[in-house]
Amino acid sequence: MSQREELLQMMTKLLNSATKIGYKSGYQALKRYCTVNENLSFFCLLREELEKLPCHVGKLCP
Repeated sequence: MSQREELLQMMTKLLNSATKIGYKSGYQALKRYCTVNENLSFFCLLREELEKLPCHVGKLCP
């Protein structure tokens, strides 16, 4: 699987998460992926943009 396909799969899984646990898992996977693959930092802006959204959409509420 190419990096592009892998990243797209992770982003899709994150955005389609139906539960808080699923979202948290997908978010952590995307965060790890972005850290390991710094060359794809442009695509990892999604993670940064999600952090700017309201709590119920882009962040896990405490």
